[in-house]
Amino acid sequence: MYAVFACYTMLAVREDHALYGAVLLTVLHFIVRYATLEFGSNWQRELGSIVLIFVATHVVGVFNRYLVERAQRETFMETRQELIS
Repeated sequence: MYAVFACYTMLAVREDHALYGAVLLTVLHFIVRYATLEFGSNWQRELGSIVLIFVATHVVGVFNRYLVERAQRETFMETRQELIS
């Protein structure tokens, strides 16, 4: 989950590339987890909880990325206005 969150927050790439990387990591994790899963009594709950955790991580990552981009843009515009005047 840290790698997915890091795709959104720490990589200096465009938003769509961060999303593609995070989704790719999630799909790879889900495939590996499904391949190594022992099908007991609670395997549906286990996979469901993994999906829920990753969806929440994606939502938080996108929201955080949006807020940071907005703050950086506002700071840039303020600096630009100060340099112009």
